[in-house]
Amino acid sequence: MVPSSPATLAPGSVSRLKNAATHQCLSADDSVYPSFGTCSSSDTYTWMFRRSDGDTFELVNRASGH
Repeated sequence: MVPSSPATLAPGSVSRLKNAATHQCLSADDSVYPSFGTCSSSDTYTWMFRRSDGDTFELVNRASGH
């Protein structure tokens, strides 16, 4: 379930990214482009922040690694 208030995101944190207007979640598979879907419990809808260089971070999908 997606929290109704914004979450605090930090390196290593895991979250789902939900579009407030459409109530769909960002997903990724092996394709190059992310898409939106039903917010199931699948890891295709789960994202984590990974430290990159210095003060930058990457948003990484848990299912695809992209």
